[in-house]
Amino acid sequence: MVATYEAVLLALRVTTTDPDAEAIAFAIQAAASLIDQYLDRTDPLPSPPPAPVQAALEQLAIELYRRKDAPFSLLNATVPEDVPVDITGLAAIQSVAPLIQPWRQRWGFA
Repeated sequence: MVATYEAVLLALRVTTTDPDAEAIAFAIQAAASLIDQYLDRTDPLPSPPPAPVQAALEQLAIELYRRKDAPFSLLNATVPEDVPVDITGLAAIQSVAPLIQPWRQRWGFA
């Protein structure tokens, strides 16, 4: 997880001394939990995890951290040339689900 933390900090151009570094660490933990819940595995992933799963973890952590910057839960709301996207009802995992789908194990029907 150290490599993930450093990769996310680098992508966000944040240092370990930044006041938001702790919030980024929490976002990584939340992203890992969401991915683990989505994969619903009976046996753990190999160590190190496959590259797409690692990329999904980093992408989801960044997205969770950046949700605080979406005014009224709208993306692109401040750019007049773009169409605002409402993220209120979107599950956070939707953006990375195609990357991690091959490693999903159990499928439930209700």
